[in-house]
Amino acid sequence: MIRENPKRKKILDTAHELFWKHGLKRVSIEEICAVAGVSKMTFYKHFANKTALVKYILDGFFGEAMAEYRSIMDSDMEHAEKVKRVVAFKLKNSGGISQELVNEMYKSGEPEILEFIHQWSEKSLSMILNDFLTWQKNGDIRSGIKPEFMMYLLNKLADLTTDDSFTRLYASPAEMVNELTNFFFYGLMPVNKVRSL
Repeated sequence: MIRENPKRKKILDTAHELFWKHGLKRVSIEEICAVAGVSKMTFYKHFANKTALVKYILDGFFGEAMAEYRSIMDSDMEHAEKVKRVVAFKLKNSGGISQELVNEMYKSGEPEILEFIHQWSEKSLSMILNDFLTWQKNGDIRSGIKPEFMMYLLNKLADLTTDDSFTRLYASPAEMVNELTNFFFYGLMPVNKVRSL
């Protein structure tokens, strides 16, 4: 097994922490290098530019999230337990993310980054739709509800994460994501009532 270069790892860890806290635009290569304790020459030895670094970090983040989601969905757990785990997983994944980062990732970021995120979103939404169709076949989702409606609703809920008047209702993106995810899966009724229907 090849060990990761310690300076490269320091750049990645530092950039991840700074991006999650301040967003992508506000963090410069100079700041990453200063906090990581590496030279700009070392940075450019590992990454062509900041965009390449951002894409590398996001690719790892989305890839790990998709793998974790897939492991939940492919497990032998009951449907209700899978939903509970997905909600917990979404909350864990959104922890520490600033609203600035959310806005830049989905609304006001650099076009190349926005396109990169769009491609990941398309891939994950396609996988989620297939899971919903399977749940519907198994009777875990009402048979009369259109899959297209579920996907449309998911997209609209995702749009809310960058709506300033909506995001101001929450202390953090994690709190907002938790409420949106719970609302999508459980609606307005208490979870124990939903399970008893």
